[in-house]
Amino acid sequence: MFGRAYEYIQKYRHLSCVSYQIKVIQSGKSTPTSRGIYLREATACQQSTEWAVQVEPKFHDDASKLEEMVPFEECIELHSSDDAVVRAPEFLLLTNNGRTFNIVVDPTHLGDGLHYYEVYGIDCKAPWRGPLFRIPITITKPKAVLNRPPLVSFSKMSFLPASFGTELDPSSFYVPFISHIERRYIDVPLGASWVEATMRTYGFDTSRRFYVDTVQICPLKRPIKWESVVTFSSPTAKSFAFPVVGGQTMELAIAQFWSSGMGSHETTVVDFEIVFHGIGVNRTEVVLDGSEAPIRIEAEALLASEKLAPAATLNKRVYAMGDCYPEYSKLPKGEYTLQLYLRHDDVQYLEKMKQLVLFLERNLEEKDVIPLNFFSEPDGPMMGNGTFKSSVLVPGKKKSFYISPPNKDKLPKSCSQGSVLVGALYLGKLSYAEGKNPQKNPVSYQISYVVPPSKVVIPLSLPVLWNVYLFLLHLIDEDKGKNSSSGRTKSIGERLEEEVRDAKIKVFGSLKQDTDDDRSEWKKLAQSLKFEYPKYTPLLAKILESLLSRSNTGGKIDHYEEVISAENEAVDSINRDELAKFFSLKSDPEDEDAEKIKKEMETSRDQLADALYQKGLALAEIESIKGEKAGGSDSQSDLFEENFKELAKWVDIKSSKYGTIYVLRERRWGRLGTALKVLNDMIHDDGEPPKKKLYELKLSLLDDIGWSHLSTYERQWMHVRFPPSLPLF
Repeated sequence: MFGRAYEYIQKYRHLSCVSYQIKVIQSGKSTPTSRGIYLREATACQQSTEWAVQVEPKFHDDASKLEEMVPFEECIELHSSDDAVVRAPEFLLLTNNGRTFNIVVDPTHLGDGLHYYEVYGIDCKAPWRGPLFRIPITITKPKAVLNRPPLVSFSKMSFLPASFGTELDPSSFYVPFISHIERRYIDVPLGASWVEATMRTYGFDTSRRFYVDTVQICPLKRPIKWESVVTFSSPTAKSFAFPVVGGQTMELAIAQFWSSGMGSHETTVVDFEIVFHGIGVNRTEVVLDGSEAPIRIEAEALLASEKLAPAATLNKRVYAMGDCYPEYSKLPKGEYTLQLYLRHDDVQYLEKMKQLVLFLERNLEEKDVIPLNFFSEPDGPMMGNGTFKSSVLVPGKKKSFYISPPNKDKLPKSCSQGSVLVGALYLGKLSYAEGKNPQKNPVSYQISYVVPPSKVVIPLSLPVLWNVYLFLLHLIDEDKGKNSSSGRTKSIGERLEEEVRDAKIKVFGSLKQDTDDDRSEWKKLAQSLKFEYPKYTPLLAKILESLLSRSNTGGKIDHYEEVISAENEAVDSINRDELAKFFSLKSDPEDEDAEKIKKEMETSRDQLADALYQKGLALAEIESIKGEKAGGSDSQSDLFEENFKELAKWVDIKSSKYGTIYVLRERRWGRLGTALKVLNDMIHDDGEPPKKKLYELKLSLLDDIGWSHLSTYERQWMHVRFPPSLPLF
């Protein structure tokens, strides 16, 4: 072998060292240019086509123009592997600037399947050189589906079991026998949108595993690919459904797994049947714009009778903003900072990108899925009649139905104005999809719904607002004293007074307390509101909330004492005896008035529990500042214990919401192990991201116990859990 190679090199040393670049383009077209010819679709196989082939010699970079390129000339004899299919000229005179010739490909008389041919060039003066270049020609002629309903089947495809081949050499290893692949090419009928396939196997005795793969190549689109892995433990039949595009060739590949049937001598026989289905609609994308009007959909069966059973759900995603490459990440409840980093060598392009819109997509939970309703008449959504469930589509006849927008009360609470609910619309019903949970049609159409504004706010000028205010005061004066002796419906004046009171409290809660002047003004307003609405629990709870939200308190005892005073006022405003009596009895869930009272009582209980909880934390902070222990001050200890026992009457003190007070109590009494256990449960079991205060409390507990190695470990992790700044971008 090496001697023959050496002889070839010796003969070749006097010839020009060139390579041959081949460019092929169909006659009459300017693009695209390819290296060979590939005919895949049925339309390309129904007539002969002419192709222009350009052959250009490529010299090495250091080649001399006068000595090598100018005198270059080769007489090439062209050969075709099958003159009946591919016709080419006999000879080609090739010079340094290249030459173009035409070939004709006639696939009209070929049978279905894969065909391969070549046109190659031989040097007339040195035929021993072999083919100088080759032009590959691949033809996949699909099988036409002419019967109705459109059905195609491939019977008795044999697959041998896995075995081992012959030994390569005495000292080598055995090579496993790889099962062959059965390929079929089908011309998908126009109007088909999905396929229902059935695969039957028989003739084997052990479990067999198969790969089933389909591919359609569509112009200017990604290939439509579907694949499945199927295991047959015994001779049986299995069904599949997958989407297709009409008018494009579909390649079907069936292969047995290489180790399938190991040790068996039985051959597996496969029958594969394909039935094409299709329902055409006048809208490929349905957008519900937020109005109450339904959307009209026209459906038509183009191939055979189909059962029209529309089903649509808005359960894919919710997005109010988004980007072009979404990637899903599961985030626990909390606040996050999203950073976007763009780089470019031209600052002007970056300046244009400062106002980019960010799209956020979120999957809805199963409980938030919104099924849509269908009607046969346009007034069906308003009148509530004419529900459309299913119908049989006759080929060539259209059927119309209307999609009703979802009810406002079924929208997820997290959907704000302008959000878009995106889902899928399924039309056809699979022939084998029966039972409680039938398989959905593989073909769907996108449907979206724009969440409309819940209320229309009309801006008013200042004079108009002043007149409205005077009118409201007039109504209050007229209705005072009316309906006050009984528990009847509140008068207009009473309702307006409550609205004004709630508005004042809302504005009061939004005031800032960054400076001393702000705190002074806030304190005056708080005293004024307490005088105007004495012992009103929501107001006292808002005052307590504002005190707790203050920043830069510096651990001052005066601040915590002010907090305790506000908590005492909030606790005293609640009738605990009445609250206890109410929760000792069960209320009637069908009584609307009783449910309303229950909701108010639960709110009062939560406000009482929050006040007691914050009071306990404030007492513990005062003890920590003064350096007092559990037995250091009887009065302070008694206050903490009394508050703790009162809180335990109303809530579960070991829950994640109130567990901190339980940890502090166990720590005060020296039960550090119990405190650490409860704290760890709070950190790991809480649905929200762990707070920094919990980890700081854990560090202090570890220091009190004396576990310095664990304390050092946790302190190092604090830099990872709670970094002082954002990471470098």
